[in-house]
Amino acid sequence: MTTSLQHVTSADGTRIAVRRVGTGRPLVVLPGAMNGIDSWSAVAAELDGFEVWLVARRGYPPSDEGPGEKSFAAETADVRALVEAADRGDGVHLAGHSYGALLALHTALADPSRLRSLLLYEPPVLAIGDHLPQALADYRARLAAGSPEGAIMGFLTEVAGVTPQVMAALQEQAGEIDPDDDLEPGEFVTGVLHDLEALAGAWPGAAHFADVGVPTLLMAGADSWDPLPASADALERVLPDVRRVTWPGQSHFANMADPALVARTIRDFVGPDR
Repeated sequence: MTTSLQHVTSADGTRIAVRRVGTGRPLVVLPGAMNGIDSWSAVAAELDGFEVWLVARRGYPPSDEGPGEKSFAAETADVRALVEAADRGDGVHLAGHSYGALLALHTALADPSRLRSLLLYEPPVLAIGDHLPQALADYRARLAAGSPEGAIMGFLTEVAGVTPQVMAALQEQAGEIDPDDDLEPGEFVTGVLHDLEALAGAWPGAAHFADVGVPTLLMAGADSWDPLPASADALERVLPDVRRVTWPGQSHFANMADPALVARTIRDFVGPDR
């Protein structure tokens, strides 16, 4: 059963949109950059026994942008409000993809009290660094020059590490995948800007998350591009309670390419009792 769109109000008054799918144990899903509220809807449809909270993160329609520049502190407060709303008294499973997985790590470090597990799909911890303030400045300059397409392309190449070869493969894959997502390209330009604001303001490496004690599933695609595999390696070394699963033949978008595989991996990790 799919419920209607709802909103959860964060600590600073920002309204975060959610769509709840299914019944059972609560699982909150944080999508990656350029992904909207329905980017994990196909996975949610495969997750029997879970009430999946599909989230539009701050800055992505139909959620609010929030006041001022975005930070991980502000967005962590969003997630904590979502987790509190979803919790029925025995905790919540928290999933994240790419930027959303990085946000899930920040949340678990700040307040793990309601979290039963972390389900992380390729958090890009090694894509963060002191080059990001310039990447943010370039993104803003391209928007000011009337080139949102150039801004997004700069984000993909300068921040996400997408090479021309990877871009060609992604374009080919896009013709084979129907991402059940309601965002038009122009609608995520602002969301990516705010994601870059948060990334440029915080440069933690994998070691920053060494105190995350929540049981963690680290999911990765065998065909993903650098620095995603190296990021998974680094997190696997430092997280104290982690299991890693690498999917042959998948890259960074298995949630759309093979949602049943992603759902099965999550169910196998969580099991009947966790």
